[in-house]
Amino acid sequence: MTHTFSFDGFVDEIWHALGGDPAFPSAITQTNPGGLPSAFAVTDLATASIATAGLAIAELVELLQHRDIDAPSPT
Repeated sequence: MTHTFSFDGFVDEIWHALGGDPAFPSAITQTNPGGLPSAFAVTDLATASIATAGLAIAELVELLQHRDIDAPSPT
């Protein structure tokens, strides 16, 4: 896998490492790249990390919605 030091590259790397559904990363975009002053792509890495956490939550919610569970009634 080729390493790309951009928002999309970081998201793809992190998401692939987590074993997430490959279709999910296309649902997000970065609106303000490079906002933190640095010689390194810290803004891209930080926003990609947070976005990937959001993707994981979205995937979990989707899995839970499609899961057929007989929830116990509250007592």
